[in-house]
Amino acid sequence: MVLKTEGTGVTGKMQRGADSDRWLEVLDGKSDASGFSWRIKRDRPGGGDMTYHMTGKFESGKIVGVAKTQMNGEDVSVPWHARRK
Repeated sequence: MVLKTEGTGVTGKMQRGADSDRWLEVLDGKSDASGFSWRIKRDRPGGGDMTYHMTGKFESGKIVGVAKTQMNGEDVSVPWHARRK
């Protein structure tokens, strides 16, 4: 993951998978005193695309957050975290 903040905006990209060379662009990124938010859009193997709404905040030297999306008409939330290498 590569993130850059400028004012209240967030830009960057996220790696599609740990061993992947594909990157997904951060869209509509925002930051404020409570943390970060952005969207990630990816293509689906069977066609179409999927959008993840990501939120996060700095906590104990890393970013922790929640990714939200819809799968098969159901809301899905998954915790995530990132840290510097």
